[in-house]
Amino acid sequence: MAADSDLNFEIAQLLPEIRLALNVPTLQIQVSAEFAAAGTASRMKIRDAIIDALKPDEVEAQTLRMLEHVPNPPHASVSISHTPSVGGFAYTLSPAPSLGFDLEDIGRVHERAVARIAKPSELLEAPSAIHIWVAKEASFKALRGRPKVISSLTSSQWRSVISRENLSLWSCDVSEDSAPNAICRGLTVELSNTAFGIFVSPA
Repeated sequence: MAADSDLNFEIAQLLPEIRLALNVPTLQIQVSAEFAAAGTASRMKIRDAIIDALKPDEVEAQTLRMLEHVPNPPHASVSISHTPSVGGFAYTLSPAPSLGFDLEDIGRVHERAVARIAKPSELLEAPSAIHIWVAKEASFKALRGRPKVISSLTSSQWRSVISRENLSLWSCDVSEDSAPNAICRGLTVELSNTAFGIFVSPA
């Protein structure tokens, strides 16, 4: 995986395009190896970083420190993700649209596992299994658990936005099988050994 500084630099370079594509001008993304999925200490570090970014009042800060709760501040939208090597969060300074963010170490996601949550047509259309995985995980988070299972989401309309050495940026739509007109839109990114998805849900 790229070092933290390299990964954050790449994300910073992409952020203006991501903001424009998603129409979320205040979107921010922060990643760090200190936030990796390694127990309570790293989870608290990510919560402290969120508090530092959002600067909530003390009551809301106490709520954000509660690890058993998904962050849901009243004046922002926040989504957290962890992998063994890196963790991070995305946020906006507005509660709408609802954000979903997912980070993955590419080597951990195999097509056989993705086939359990994706239709054969999705595997044929998407650029790779990892793109489907982060798109659905991020969309599931953006929808705040409205679908009961992640396999009830369908990705479609994959479009290449940027393709160059060690970088692949794609856009796609993700819809609920029971509500096909309620479409999440977002981007999936492959940077060296890390992939992430950033999606926004309809109102």
